[in-house]
Amino acid sequence: MSDSTGGLGGYQPHGLPISTTFNAPNGQVIEEELGLVWGLTVRSLGFGKGFTSGFKSLQRGEVPNMTQNFDEGRQEAVDRMVAFAQQLGATAIIGARFDSNSVGENQNLQEVLAYGTAIRTKPAS
Repeated sequence: MSDSTGGLGGYQPHGLPISTTFNAPNGQVIEEELGLVWGLTVRSLGFGKGFTSGFKSLQRGEVPNMTQNFDEGRQEAVDRMVAFAQQLGATAIIGARFDSNSVGENQNLQEVLAYGTAIRTKPAS
């Protein structure tokens, strides 16, 4: 499946509903809040990609290697957040957010954090 972004930016579903709102998934009610869950990754472009991206950044427009790396970092952070929630017995995550920072001696690493509230739901009566 391809789109105009070359397949980037597409959230990969996990079977565990994730919402940026604080509402239970449709047809469900919150039975229990299990607490904060998160997934963290720190990524580097590596020398080759970083070197060619450096030249590309001198021009106007998107830097595809960096876009792909950041997108993969977000997905990896979400994957880890979901795994954490599933370990707690969650059936959904609400209030999901992302945070991202450049870290490292030369700000050459990207930290991506996905976080939210793990909940257990039951069908609405």
